[in-house]
Amino acid sequence: MRTWSIAVFATTLLALGTALADAPFGFKSNAHPADYDYCEATGLVELYKCQSSPRPHSAFDLYFLHYVDGLGLCKLSAVGKSFYTDNYGSKSRKTADELAQQIGCGSGMAIVSH
Repeated sequence: MRTWSIAVFATTLLALGTALADAPFGFKSNAHPADYDYCEATGLVELYKCQSSPRPHSAFDLYFLHYVDGLGLCKLSAVGKSFYTDNYGSKSRKTADELAQQIGCGSGMAIVSH
């Protein structure tokens, strides 16, 4: 058996003069990550690590936000918990498909298992 984890990468498309929608997991596109008690700066420019989210999902235990002043939330990465799968990766593919449906993956979002 192999160990896999699932990661979700969501790119928030921003348009000037348009009201910003919520990003996945309840993060606000225009809210600074420092406004959340569970987020902290990583030391890298514009990258924040969050131990939780406004709408946490049980499959994920860590979130990374790329936030640019003046633009808002540009990228969100959710890191999933490890799980065991078979040598063919069929469980990881099934899990990725289920997660995509649960969190409403649309255009600009990708689920990657590795």
